Amino acid sequence: MIRLLGKLDKTKPYWVGLSGGADSMAALNFLKQMKFNVRGFHVNHNTEACDQGHAFLMESLKGEFDSAHISSIKPKNKSWEEHWRDGRYAIFNALENKVIVGHHLGDVTETWIHSSLHGQSKLIPYRHGNVIRPFLATPKAELISWCERHDVSWIEDYTNADTKHQRNYIRHTMMPHILNINPGIGSMLRKRLLLRDVA
Repeated sequence: MIRLLGKLDKTKPYWVGLSGGADSMAALNFLKQMKFNVRGFHVNHNTEACDQGHAFLMESLKGEFDSAHISSIKPKNKSWEEHWRDGRYAIFNALENKVIVGHHLGDVTETWIHSSLHGQSKLIPYRHGNVIRPFLATPKAELISWCERHDVSWIEDYTNADTKHQRNYIRHTMMPHILNINPGIGSMLRKRLLLRDVA
C-alpha cells in the first residue's frame, strides 16, 4: 500500500521530480489520482540516459511537464555524481513550489546500509530544502504495482545496472545476501521512519 508521509496541501501546487522511472511515474500518477495539484519537472544531466528519459517523458506525457538542464561543465573538485546532485538541488531550490520526489523504502534501506558501512548510519531526510519525500515508507514493489495496475508506463535507466557505482553494487550484489540475514530490514527502517516528525 502506498502511504504518504507528512502533510500535503491539496490547495497548493507541487512539482514532481521526474526521471521517467517507475518511482517518479507512479508518484506523479498517484498524486494526480489523489487530486493533488501536481505537474512534472525533469532535470536533464546532459547524459545519454537523461536524454532518453526526456524523450520518453515527451512521448508519454505529451510534453505536459517542465524541464531544466544541468551544466555539462563540471568543477574539477567534484565528481560527476556530486555535480549532478548539486545541480538538481540548485534547480529544485530555485523553484517557487515544493518539489516531491519518488524516493522509496528501498532507497532508505540502501542509504542506511551505505552510511552504516562508513561508520554513521542515517535515514534519508523527509525534507531537503525545497524537496520533500512523502514516499519514503513505501516499498518500490508497491510503486511498480501501481504503475502496472493503472497502465502507467516507465523507462529503465540502463546506468542503474552498472555495479561500478557503490549504490548499484549494494542494490544488486549485497542486498540479496543482506535479506537472507535479515528479511525484515525494510520493515525495521519503515518503523523508524514513521516515528520521525515529518510535518
